[in-house]
Amino acid sequence: MWRSQQKYYVSWARFVHEVETSFILKMIPTGTFETENLDRVRLQGSRYSINQGGIRRLSTIRPLWLPALRSALDPLHKGYVKPEDYFGLIHEYSLSDTLRRLVLESAGYGTLVECERASGDLALPAAIESPSGHIGWISAQIVAVPTPDELGIVTVQEVMESSNDALFAYFNGMAGDVHVYVRYLQTGQIERKSLSKQVRPVGGISVGAALSIHYELDSGDHAWSCDLRITEFKACQGGEYIITACCGSTSVEFSTRPVKASSVIMLHGKDNSSSFTIPEFDYTLLGPSKVFIHPPKVGEKVQVCTPSLEDYVKHLLKCDSHSVNG
Repeated sequence: MWRSQQKYYVSWARFVHEVETSFILKMIPTGTFETENLDRVRLQGSRYSINQGGIRRLSTIRPLWLPALRSALDPLHKGYVKPEDYFGLIHEYSLSDTLRRLVLESAGYGTLVECERASGDLALPAAIESPSGHIGWISAQIVAVPTPDELGIVTVQEVMESSNDALFAYFNGMAGDVHVYVRYLQTGQIERKSLSKQVRPVGGISVGAALSIHYELDSGDHAWSCDLRITEFKACQGGEYIITACCGSTSVEFSTRPVKASSVIMLHGKDNSSSFTIPEFDYTLLGPSKVFIHPPKVGEKVQVCTPSLEDYVKHLLKCDSHSVNG
């Protein structure tokens, strides 16, 4: 710790060391495999369950909290922590609660996604699930935090206790992937999925995808913006996404409307602050072509591009000025 301009700053390295050695996170949702008989598994509808009382040592899950903590307290990597930044991060909560929140957010806990059904998924009774529903992609929600093993992290103790052959076999067998536990919204069953191969954002959102925003004009009419390309997006609870899209040198940030209410209680029951600071719009993803490949059908939704992006940006700026003056 040193003094600078009548302020006391804390060394970042010392701060991280104190945090890691002082806290053990409790009440972390953890996926567990049910080894009981198949009849019981079918009765409860899943071969996995969620233990809400899981425990994590911070040193074993650094990827889930250290980058987020540094982004909040030392974003420029200056090597120290300012007291005002620290208290601004924790607000009225304890540091333990804040670390738990960072871990859950980094793990995507509560985020709605789409998952690919696999042949290894537990087949439910026909009254709940039809055979045709056992294929393709299905809406789901991430309901657990990966363990160090599921993150591919090996602790020092495990290295010391393992033989060289076991370590070589472990690292050679790693696929560089993370597995997450999800709950299918349609059936309620819990499955373990590959994050890179079997999980994707809701609605086909992806970096580079083209979309059009539906917004309101000053006259009260509605119109579609011209084509925008997604450059960045962030998934939030309830199926909401914060999307940054651009057209040329102009960038627009907006939030989508939540898909549905979350099926699990979120952190502290707190709403996303983005809803109050970022405009919320309906949008539609655009196909590779602006012409109809097949004739449109009665009742089918189509897109009509009317005002330019410039008019849309002027509309946003006007809304911002009104909110500031108000």
